[in-house]
Amino acid sequence: MMNTLVMFEFLNEVKTFFANNGRQALKQNGMNILALRPDIQSHLKKSGIPFVTSRDFFDRTSHEKLLLKSDEVVRAFRRPICIEDDMRIEEGYNNALLFYVRCFVHYMLFLVEVIDRCVEDLSIDQIIAPDYGPPFRLKPLVDREYGYLGQISRLICQNRGIAFNHFNVATQNRVQRPSALKTYEYFTGIGKKLIFGLTLRSLERGSRGKTVILSSSKDYNMSSVMEELHRIDDNIFVCYLASRNKWTDFKKTLAKKWIGNLFTLPDRVPMRKKAAFEKGLFKNTDLLEKTCHDRSDLLKYRGVDFSDQVFERIRIGLLPYLIKLYGQTVFLNRLLSRLRPKMILAPHSREITYNLGELAKHYRIPAMLISHGSHIPPKNGYEKIEWSEHGLGLIDTHYDYVAIQTPWAEAYLDGIETRSKGIKTGPLLFGKQIDRKEPKELLRKRFIPGHEDNFVILNASTPKTREVIRFYIYETVDEYISNTNDLIEAVNEMENAYLIVRFRPLPDLNEDDFARLLRPSDCYGIYSHGAFAEYLLFCDLLVSYSSTAIEEALQNEMPVLQYDSQGKYCHVPATHLKPERENSLDSCYFAGSKEDLPLALEWIARHHYQKAVPRNIFDRHRFKEDEVTPLSEVYRKFAYSSSQMQMHFQEEE
Repeated sequence: MMNTLVMFEFLNEVKTFFANNGRQALKQNGMNILALRPDIQSHLKKSGIPFVTSRDFFDRTSHEKLLLKSDEVVRAFRRPICIEDDMRIEEGYNNALLFYVRCFVHYMLFLVEVIDRCVEDLSIDQIIAPDYGPPFRLKPLVDREYGYLGQISRLICQNRGIAFNHFNVATQNRVQRPSALKTYEYFTGIGKKLIFGLTLRSLERGSRGKTVILSSSKDYNMSSVMEELHRIDDNIFVCYLASRNKWTDFKKTLAKKWIGNLFTLPDRVPMRKKAAFEKGLFKNTDLLEKTCHDRSDLLKYRGVDFSDQVFERIRIGLLPYLIKLYGQTVFLNRLLSRLRPKMILAPHSREITYNLGELAKHYRIPAMLISHGSHIPPKNGYEKIEWSEHGLGLIDTHYDYVAIQTPWAEAYLDGIETRSKGIKTGPLLFGKQIDRKEPKELLRKRFIPGHEDNFVILNASTPKTREVIRFYIYETVDEYISNTNDLIEAVNEMENAYLIVRFRPLPDLNEDDFARLLRPSDCYGIYSHGAFAEYLLFCDLLVSYSSTAIEEALQNEMPVLQYDSQGKYCHVPATHLKPERENSLDSCYFAGSKEDLPLALEWIARHHYQKAVPRNIFDRHRFKEDEVTPLSEVYRKFAYSSSQMQMHFQEEE
């Protein structure tokens, strides 16, 4: 009997397999099922079909090896590329290309590692995987409409000399007609240009005689920063570059005369301009292909060469996207030349928001990045690789200034050279001291009735899905589920303890599937409603792997336990709690194995919940009041310097 591995990544693949072979086919002897997404795992569990996950074949060594391989690829790709448009914008395109290539390379490496180790560990003789056929259109990020299990499995089978079989899966990429898509995009493009022109005229009228501030979006709490600026100067006019809920934002614009929204950025430009930019893109693609030709092992791992997949995505996924990005930049340039904002703020810098920072330099407009992420100085080479790449969209960019919100961000900037000048602002987007408007007892009664007198543990983390896998410094979704189950087991053994699992839906995971994959127990509940800040006001301990939630808690004097069952990553420097050592009181702790987790929870409950602790143990995580530059001072400095610089700029023009 052959030992067979059947793999699924999307729910429609499972349904296709069931339709062709029946459910019982997966229950036969010798059948091993690898389920790569939680919705599939939940579906199979409900059907009583056993399966394995990536957690069984992806460990600390996997994180380390794949991160080093990724770094090798990115370094080789970064050297030759130089994309530039006719507005002298360059780094935004290079940054976007490398970001998306890196995400896809991570995904390819992850698949090869998990599948090949699964074949090796389970002594597989045959693989059955879904096959999608060639696509004609791809998105920049790995998306839900196209899977690679068949392609990668075929390559692994060829390398190992084992049998491969596939089943065909229909996909929108193959059904949709290119001609119909082009017609749709043509008329959509005309509509966007019309809306842009009308909106721009409206913004000019609304901002006349006012100090214009441009924000890339109102996400990540940016709207609260703008509200504070309006309190500082009620003559400002805020223009948001992007809008998620266009109708709601339109109604708010009518109600608040000092806010304007640019509802769309067109991307259609004259054919001559587009052709000139395309020529540069093709030249850069040729340089990357030459790099891979000269280094034939560059896009190869465990004997599997995935270069065809990478360049297919570049040609039909990334190049069309970069052309659209160029078109958007043309219209963004027009917006800046007409509105002439005195100040630009953004919570991140990727794609159009990166180009915004470069254009700001051209117009000599002070621009500050206020990162929505937590930045910690790297403690080893693996962390440095990932945090440095991560920082290229959040803290190390072409924006003139970057807000330093916590001492840990300051330590990060001291250790890693960046291109922006730091301004010590204190918390702006996250980590603010939360105003208590309701007593702790009432909050507990409202959120967790029946557990008001328990030691309440809050679990919050930020796993990275298949689209944006980040090795080492973040969990995969399967690791997140596994670590949450470890925590449930540990809390279940405690007396008078209750666990709140704070949940945010992910592309790979909804709340129902998450609940089905967690261990049953009365010691916890899944909570997705309410603001995170409210939970910080009534919980006693935060448990996390890697998240801004860690610094949010520490800024608000809640102790934190960082947990990684593989023992590799501790986000904020912390006291490692172990049974054999004398543990000391701290604000932040670390447990590096499943065995150490129960002791760590019991120790923290004993020393933080049952006793009073000095407030100064949290001092290392926050600035003193006299160390920070208030937002009002930043605003006045920027508004004044912008006026001076733009006067000189206009004289030069």
